[in-house]
Amino acid sequence: MTANFDLSKEQYRDSSRLSARAQIYRYSTNPQPWFNWVADNIKIDLGSRVLELGCGTGALWKHLLGTLPEDADVVLSDLSPGMLQEARQDLSSDDPRFSYRIIDAMDIPYEAGTFQVVIANHMLYHVPDLDVALSEFCRVLQPGGVLYATTVGNRHLADIKEWLQEFDSRLVIDSLLLSPFTLENCQDSLLRHFEDVEVRLFPN
Repeated sequence: MTANFDLSKEQYRDSSRLSARAQIYRYSTNPQPWFNWVADNIKIDLGSRVLELGCGTGALWKHLLGTLPEDADVVLSDLSPGMLQEARQDLSSDDPRFSYRIIDAMDIPYEAGTFQVVIANHMLYHVPDLDVALSEFCRVLQPGGVLYATTVGNRHLADIKEWLQEFDSRLVIDSLLLSPFTLENCQDSLLRHFEDVEVRLFPN
């Protein structure tokens, strides 16, 4: 859990560093914005209870609001109080469908079978123990519930990392190559906990 709290205090204390890093995606080769694509792939039925882990600023929900049922119950959670506060400010604070809570993905404070949908958007590669987190996701999902999890591939931003190494070989570039949750290995990780796994690709 230490690694997660370090991230929440430094890189994810608020959205400033995340927003700065996100500027690189202006150069995406896919004309469809990322959040639009994710939102198009998420299905939330009437009366669903939904939990998002690592919600950040809640940006995904700006793209889901138009299709979110009026009786949905959505818990937005993050380890960072700063990020969670920004999510509360960016979304309508009086929207009764949303509540906000600081939650560790490896220790979710809800009873078994509470949710129909769990969302983990670009956050599972930060979790210190992936299997513990996925076990928790399974526990809080109802039978037949769905986890939507996104990640990147091993070659994510590889050109930029190579350019930085050429600029200064002393630079230590963070790599997801050893992460237990990348595009290349996520299916194996998920199949240890879920019966059916479908991988959908966002070409970019």
